[in-house]
Amino acid sequence: MRIRAVAVVIEQGHLLVIRRRRDGREYSVLPGGGIEPGETPQDACRRELALAQLVPSAAREAVRLAG
Repeated sequence: MRIRAVAVVIEQGHLLVIRRRRDGREYSVLPGGGIEPGETPQDACRRELALAQLVPSAAREAVRLAG
């Protein structure tokens, strides 16, 4: 099992989710991905948000660890 990091992004009261489809069914997930060796969970979230081009770079710097 691979450890993942996900980002909870709320903008003007709306939660950012990614819509996916598998086997004809649509579902939503939080943006994120696997944590690479030597990477922090925060860095993984920043990388994934940058790859998906979902959040401006200035906002990615505001990523904080929760939990």
